[in-house]
Amino acid sequence: MPKSLIAVPNHLTEQLASDFLTLYPGANILVATKKDFETKNRKRFCARIATGKYDAVCK
Repeated sequence: MPKSLIAVPNHLTEQLASDFLTLYPGANILVATKKDFETKNRKRFCARIATGKYDAVCK
């Protein structure tokens, strides 16, 4: 199943996630943090995107 990836500037990531959950309260979303894009964590984060059952991914 395709997932929506929403890319926004870093300072708006949490605000977008909050707004998304306001509009879609039952949604299962994955919100990226700065730690997710550190070299040691990138592969695991991408694997979570690929294998998780998320309605949207916010970064």
